[in-house]
Amino acid sequence: MNPDELKTVPNLLSVLRLLLVAVLWVPAFLNLPRYVGAGLLIAGMTDALDGFIARKTGTVTEYGSKLDSIADTSVVISAVFWIVLLRPEIFLDHRVLVTLWIVAEALSIIVGWIKFRRIANLHLYSAKAAGVAGYIFVVLAFMFGYNEILFYIAFVVLTVSSVEALVLQLFCSRVDEHMKSIIYVYREGRLS
Repeated sequence: MNPDELKTVPNLLSVLRLLLVAVLWVPAFLNLPRYVGAGLLIAGMTDALDGFIARKTGTVTEYGSKLDSIADTSVVISAVFWIVLLRPEIFLDHRVLVTLWIVAEALSIIVGWIKFRRIANLHLYSAKAAGVAGYIFVVLAFMFGYNEILFYIAFVVLTVSSVEALVLQLFCSRVDEHMKSIIYVYREGRLS
């Protein structure tokens, strides 16, 4: 890694997201869900901005993609724990569905780590949709209490994204951030 790479705006936004995750554990442990929700809203904005700025400024790098993936994974894992801590009724009301999504996401991460020695940063369209749906659901759940309709929407989109990432990692010899979707990869003939 070039030390100057860390100084780019997109990478600084990813680092900010990582730091924000660490800071948000404090209000989570103090039972302050609205602060956690506000922090996740900021994290979501940094997530949207880092990739946009990187593409517009031509500062897209492998290091930046990996940093973004680490930050995204940290947010997702922490948000799951914060929901258990602050809004346990979501898990209690939907144990089976939440477990299915967690298993699909965990398998995707594990397969990527074993097969490619990294957390795959696929930038799938479904992952972008899942990020938006997940952020909306979690932020609103922390700010105002959870909405069951939003839960089901987020569950479906998150699960589809996790399963798509898992399938691509199982059946592709390489993964990269330009995969877009399983349909795109299939049309390119990259599925084995």
